[in-house]
Amino acid sequence: MNIKTPLQSALTNNELPRVDKLMALLGGPIRLDILRLLLVKTESVSDLAEKLDQSIGLTSHNLKLLREQGLVCSTRAARHRFYSLSPSVLIDRQGTQARLTFTAADGEQVQLLVTLPSEQPKAQER
Repeated sequence: MNIKTPLQSALTNNELPRVDKLMALLGGPIRLDILRLLLVKTESVSDLAEKLDQSIGLTSHNLKLLREQGLVCSTRAARHRFYSLSPSVLIDRQGTQARLTFTAADGEQVQLLVTLPSEQPKAQER
């Protein structure tokens, strides 16, 4: 049985998100933070949730929205799912920032300049 995810179906049909959907999607602060973290490395849902100080459920929901629009992709390893930025997202790193370019269905491009997250260790609780 060959079951396709919404992302696979969209990519198969060459469907890209519309500009208005991209803008609404990227306007969510949690989703924007997810993209920032995935610029650094592939992460599991639980690691993202911990770094964002959000529940796994809320983090999973936001990842699903990003995945459905083709902005992130996931791979499965045992019982865990790991997320990374989709190959369709163009990344131009510029020091402590990165320019992300997303292409919409009508060919318009949306560019976003984001600051990369700093790799500061969490303070130890006493």
